[in-house]
Amino acid sequence: TRPTFMKAKEMRAMKRNKDAMSWVKSIQGRSKDERKGSLEAKLGNQRRVSAVDVEKKLEITPVAKEMLEQSDTLDFNIFDFKDETEEREIFTLSSYLLQKHGLFESLKIDPEVYFRFIKRIQDYYNPKWIEYHNKTHGADVCQTSYFFLKGCNFLTIGKVTDLELAGILISASCHDFEHPGVNNFYLTESRSEWAIEYNDKSPLENH
Repeated sequence: TRPTFMKAKEMRAMKRNKDAMSWVKSIQGRSKDERKGSLEAKLGNQRRVSAVDVEKKLEITPVAKEMLEQSDTLDFNIFDFKDETEEREIFTLSSYLLQKHGLFESLKIDPEVYFRFIKRIQDYYNPKWIEYHNKTHGADVCQTSYFFLKGCNFLTIGKVTDLELAGILISASCHDFEHPGVNNFYLTESRSEWAIEYNDKSPLENH
């Protein structure tokens, strides 16, 4: 689409607005890098404030907090955690771990955007009648991955970066999103929509 430009009439009206012109002159008097830096600083402050409030927004109960403090051990019980968080296990666990390691700040992730994303992932995991490949399994894989990373010291041994850590935690949480509860053989033999779409080549993984 072609850019739209301010019409002459609008420009004249703007020139009569002293506050508007003062703002324009202040912007014009700064370099592109200065303007960019100012915006990033403003956004950075907003993110820092948001990151501090993450736990509060997650509505973590004292019992759930005690459980989360064991998330880098094999003592963590995902089923008890599911009950304590009222079946918000993926949302609570992944958000807490990202906040714990300062990933919202270091990767400039807006917590509110992440909350909406991970809640949608949690909500669209298939329903309870799928006994294994459900949201509890997604949260369990996220916690188990974190156990190996933190509990077994692979964060240090492997010199895992913030981006890599976030990628592992998020992908572990999402890895069976929309899983139908059957394997690839079943999908191809039953001529499912996924099998047709992906030409019988690993429909689960390609989806």
